[in-house]
Amino acid sequence: MFTLKENSIAIILILITIALWIFGWLRLVTIPVSVNGIRIYVRYGESVRNAIINAGYKINYGKTLAVNGSVIKGRQGKPPIVYFNKNIVSFNYPIKTPGSLTYISGRDIYEPHEHRYEIFQKEPIVIGNGPFVKLESIQTGGLREVIAGKISGKKIIVELRAAKPAVYKKTDGSNQKLCALTFDDGPSIYTKPILKILDTYGVKATFFLIGKHVEKYPDIARLVVSKGHTIGNHTYSHPPLGKISSSEVKREIALAEKAIFKATGVKPVWFRPPMRSLSYDIFVISEKAGLKIVLWDVDPSDWKKPGSSVIYTEVVKSVKPNSVVLLHDGGGNRTQTISALPAIIEALQRKGYVFVPLDFFLKKKV
Repeated sequence: MFTLKENSIAIILILITIALWIFGWLRLVTIPVSVNGIRIYVRYGESVRNAIINAGYKINYGKTLAVNGSVIKGRQGKPPIVYFNKNIVSFNYPIKTPGSLTYISGRDIYEPHEHRYEIFQKEPIVIGNGPFVKLESIQTGGLREVIAGKISGKKIIVELRAAKPAVYKKTDGSNQKLCALTFDDGPSIYTKPILKILDTYGVKATFFLIGKHVEKYPDIARLVVSKGHTIGNHTYSHPPLGKISSSEVKREIALAEKAIFKATGVKPVWFRPPMRSLSYDIFVISEKAGLKIVLWDVDPSDWKKPGSSVIYTEVVKSVKPNSVVLLHDGGGNRTQTISALPAIIEALQRKGYVFVPLDFFLKKKV
C-alpha cells in the first residue's frame, strides 16, 4: 500500500507529464494567419516576426532624415508597422489565435523639429556724409517660415514677405562755415576749466553727459546748462550698445535722461551712442525717446592723450563747414584737451568759422 507521500509524488509526476504533453502538442499546433492577403500557418506562440519572415517579407527599418531630406541615420528610423486583427502589435507579439496581419515596410521619418514664423528686419542703409543722421524712409519687417531640426541643426527658411530696410541720410546741415564743438563723457573735474575757456571766447558748445557722472557731479551739470550750452544724452554707464540687448539699450537711455533731468531740469534732444554704436534698434529706441542721433566728423582721439599739439593739429586741419568736433571733458585726464582748446578756437575763428551748439542745426531742420 502506497503512503501519502508516495501518492503526492506520483500525482506531481503525472501533472508534469500532462503539462509536457500539452506543451508539445501546442508546439505542433499551427494557427492560420493572413499576411497581406497571403495565408500562412504559424506555430502556437510564435512571434509576429516569424510570421512575416515565413511569408517571405524582409523586415526593413526606415531612415532618420533631416528636415531638408538628407539622411541623418541609415536603418535607424522607426520600424515597420504591424497590425494583428486591426491592432498595432510589436514584432515579438506571440500569435495564439487565428488572425490577419497587415505589414507596412520600413518608414523614413523626419527628425524632431521646431516650426515657427519670424518677423525679421534688414540692416539699415546709410547714405550721404556728415555728422547728423535723419530718417529718409522707414523699414518694413519681413516674414519668414523657419523649420529647424533638433538633431542635425539644419534649417529650412522660406521667405513669405520681403523686408525693406530703413534708409538713413547723413547730412552736414548747411553750407555755412559753422562748427560745433562737442564734449563727451562728462561732467567731471575737467568740465569747469573747459567752461571757463568757452566763456572767455564767447563759444557755445554741446556736452554729452553720462548719467552716473551727472549723479556724481550734479552741480557741474547745472553749471553747463546755466552757461547756455546744450546738453545731450550719452547713456547712463557708457556701454557698447551694439553688444547689449534692446531692453538694456532702453534702460541706459532712460536712466541717463532721468539723472540729467533731475540735476538740470532739462530733457535732452540729442543722443550720441558710445563708440559710434549704431543699429536699427538703437535708431528706433532713440526716436521713440524723442532723441536725435548725432555723431561727428572730426576726431583727434584726445581720449588717447596724444599730446596737445597733436589734438590741435588734427582738429584744425580736419574741420570743414558744418563739422562736428569730438572732444572729451570726462573719462580720464583731460589736461591735454584743455591745453589745446584755446588755440583750436583761435585758429578756426581766424579761418572764419562760427561756433554753434547743436541746437542751432535743429532750427535749420537738419
